[in-house]
Amino acid sequence: MISNSRYWSLMLLIVLIYITGMFVTLFENDSAQFAVMAMRMVQENDFLSLFKGPEAYLDKPHMHYWLAALSFKVFGIHDWAYRIPGILATLLGAYSCFGLGRLLYSQNVGKLAALIFMTSQTIVLGAIDVRTDAVLTGFTIFAIWHLVAYIEKNSLLHIILGAFGAGIAFSTKGQIALLVVGLPILCHLAYARKWKMFLNWRVLIGILIFAIVIIPMLYAYYHQFDLHPETIIRGKGNRSGVFFIFWEQSFERLSGEGIGKNSPDYFFFFHTFLWVFLPWTIVGLIAYWKKARALVMSKFKYNPKSEILTLGGITFIFIIISFAQFKLP
Repeated sequence: MISNSRYWSLMLLIVLIYITGMFVTLFENDSAQFAVMAMRMVQENDFLSLFKGPEAYLDKPHMHYWLAALSFKVFGIHDWAYRIPGILATLLGAYSCFGLGRLLYSQNVGKLAALIFMTSQTIVLGAIDVRTDAVLTGFTIFAIWHLVAYIEKNSLLHIILGAFGAGIAFSTKGQIALLVVGLPILCHLAYARKWKMFLNWRVLIGILIFAIVIIPMLYAYYHQFDLHPETIIRGKGNRSGVFFIFWEQSFERLSGEGIGKNSPDYFFFFHTFLWVFLPWTIVGLIAYWKKARALVMSKFKYNPKSEILTLGGITFIFIIISFAQFKLP
């Protein structure tokens, strides 16, 4: 493990890079478009409706735009103000990487996990070219960390925090958030044989917290679309925003229906990974191979000093999203 002074020097340098990137002109297409959508909320004092240009927007949910609009309200309409929520969410994700690594392995592993996260190409890019993924990533890792902590410690506070994080992530990008949170948790439960943690009154509290967190987003969808069936979205009327976010969203991306097909390549996310995880790509591939080999050699027997949350989560998520007909890096 590197020394504390060197570690914090590296972390400080990467944070300075994030801060420097705040003042770069917003990139086309998504960052600039999303900033304009948030700006419209502020200028028209309408936080329930999403519009992309003159058209009603039914794709990604509201949370990213609400956070950007809040930042605009506080700091004024500036490029750097738009980036503040995404950068804060990225820092939350780094701290959550530390917490999860410390929980599953040790404090040193947690510190390295946070450093690798902060210095990966896609995270650095995501903190400058801020899209919905920055908020999604930060709160997804936060949710996984606290839900695993609930499983290990049976703590009410952890399941409340985990449900809150999952709710924010769902309100940011929809069903993909539940997939990315849920699959690693299911892998962890299956490997550790701790299914009984589902049969606990604390789970009901977690479900309640999740429901409360997503209510504002559901109400906004209901207000903009369910109350206005005349609104035409991708050539169709009578669209329900609530039904869309709970059912149609992911199926449209998997099938390409409505939003179009842009990549039939089933290895798209694999060769994307080769550059988004730089400079840690080789390390990541070696670690994945060693983890998978150790699991097979153990014949999938439970080892309290090991975990498959990371291996299982990565594997199953990659498989599922690789079948989507609409893919973006």
